[in-house]
Amino acid sequence: MKIITYNVNGLRAAVSKGLPEWLAQENPDILCLQETKLQPDQYPGEVFEALGYKSYLYSAQKKGYSGVAILTKQEPDHVEYGMGMEAYDNEGRFIRADFGDLSVVSVYHPSGTSGDERQAFKMVWLEDFQKYVMELQKSRPNLILCGDYNICHEPIDIHDPVRNATNSGFLPEEREWMTRFLSAGYVDSFRTLCPEKQEYTWWSYRFNSRAKNKGWRIDYCMVSEPVRPLLKRAYILNEAVHSAHCPMALEILSANTTQSTGVCSVAKFAEVDTLPCSQVQAVILDGDSDRASYQGGFYMGAHIVGAFEGMDEIGGTVGNQFIKECLEVMPYVRVCIFVDS
Repeated sequence: MKIITYNVNGLRAAVSKGLPEWLAQENPDILCLQETKLQPDQYPGEVFEALGYKSYLYSAQKKGYSGVAILTKQEPDHVEYGMGMEAYDNEGRFIRADFGDLSVVSVYHPSGTSGDERQAFKMVWLEDFQKYVMELQKSRPNLILCGDYNICHEPIDIHDPVRNATNSGFLPEEREWMTRFLSAGYVDSFRTLCPEKQEYTWWSYRFNSRAKNKGWRIDYCMVSEPVRPLLKRAYILNEAVHSAHCPMALEILSANTTQSTGVCSVAKFAEVDTLPCSQVQAVILDGDSDRASYQGGFYMGAHIVGAFEGMDEIGGTVGNQFIKECLEVMPYVRVCIFVDS
C-alpha cells in the first residue's frame, strides 16, 4: 500500500498547478491532504473521481482556512470526522478512515507563527492530540497518522537549527513534545528508514528559500508501534511544486506479502526451526529490537538474522544479484549456506 501526505496550501490552487496530472503519475492508494482551504461545495470532485478516487473531506467552519481530506481508491469501512472536540473540529483538523484493521489519519496540527495566542493553542492541542490517539489506539491499534505537524524534531530536520531555535516549529517545548510522543509508542517512518537523510518538506516563500534548500521537515507519516514491522519505504517527493510544502510517501507491506521489499524487508517465521541465535541476537537495521507477533508467527522488520553475525564473510545470491555483508531473510525464501571447509 502506498500512502502520500501533502499539505497543498489550497486545493483549488494546487489543482490549477497540475496536481491531478502529478497524482495520476504517482498513483497512491491513499492521499492525505491538509490545508484544503475549501468548503465541500467548492471541491473539484470530478477531477479526482476520474482518477479512481473516492473523496472524504472535513472542512473548517471558516471559509478559506485549514481543512483536511482523505482520497482513496479503496472504499473505507468507516470514516470518522473530527476528534469530538469542538475547538479543534471547528477548524477541520482531523479525519480518519478505517480499512480493515488499519486506520489512516490526515491531520493538520496548528501553527504558532502568528503569535503567542496561537502558540499556546498549539501546545494545548499537542497534548490533547496525543491523549486522543492513545485512547483511539485501544480500539484501533494499527494507526498511520499522516499530516503537517508544524514541528521539526531534531537539528537534522531543519536547515539552520541554531538561528531557528527560538522560532515556532523548532521551539524546545515543541521538540520535547515530539520526543515524548515518539517514546509513547509512535514511529517517525521517514527517520526510521532514512536515519541520515537531511531532506525537507516545507520552505518559506521568502528569500528564495526553496531554491537554496533552506527548508524544514514538518510533514510526517507517523505510525503506531504495531505498524512498524510493515514499513517498506518512506521518501520525500521534493520535486512536487504545487505548494510551499512537498509530499511525503510511505509504502507499507500487506500482511500476506511474498515479494522482496527493498528498503525494509519483512520476514514471517511460523513453525520453523530457527537458525542459531536468531531469537537472541537479531540485529536490526533501524535500531529497534521489538518484534511483533502476527498470525502465529513473527514479523521482523528490517532484521538480519543473528546467526549470520559469526561469519567472517557473508555473501549470497538472490536471483542474479550478489549480496555481501548482510542477508535479509525474505518471506517464504529458503536460505542455504555453503561452507568451504
